[in-house]
Amino acid sequence: MQFLHHCLSGRFRRYDRGVPSLRERKKTATRRLLAETAFTLACERGLAGFSLNELAEQADVSRRTVSNYFDSKEQAVAFVTLLRMREALRDLSVESHVPLPDQIDNLLRTQFSKYVITAHRQLVELASESPSLQPYLHDVEQRGVAEATQFLRERLGPDYPPMYAYLVVGAAYGAMSALLDGRLVLRDADSITDPFNEVSLDGFISTIANYLRHGFHLPS
Repeated sequence: MQFLHHCLSGRFRRYDRGVPSLRERKKTATRRLLAETAFTLACERGLAGFSLNELAEQADVSRRTVSNYFDSKEQAVAFVTLLRMREALRDLSVESHVPLPDQIDNLLRTQFSKYVITAHRQLVELASESPSLQPYLHDVEQRGVAEATQFLRERLGPDYPPMYAYLVVGAAYGAMSALLDGRLVLRDADSITDPFNEVSLDGFISTIANYLRHGFHLPS
């Protein structure tokens, strides 16, 4: 596991808060291409159904290019949702004077699109069939929380203690995990038939923000 963490920490770098250079934009585009291609191949064929050589061929890059970005096809496949979440953070603007529940609401809506949720659930299904994917999926989930926490910490005003970001992001993302792993069913707001197990994305995120506003007390 230590070796795995070393490999992942070298590949899944923290998002750049500044304006990325042309070189960085090209690298990001290549990562996206490889991750999206690997994810598509895994969904179509299963994780055992393609090799890194086939990934290179499908992405129209050299095998060496693949190795420059990912150490395994599992790593490439799992990168999909983290990439999308990072891109969402890069585009999100939050001011320190905005109330914290509103910041969490905006953060969740920006990072967790239906695409991200659907893709992550497909990853969960793939990991259930291919145990070699599970540690990479877990690492991606942990990094998503860590990067969202860091993002929020840098934007909270002086009235909030440093630990506050860890608590609220942990609570909010913990709740979202029920959607990401399939414990809750995602439905349109007008087609929910089982309110205990089905939620709309908009309604669920609003509920999380409302609980934060009330300090986790039941709203009156």
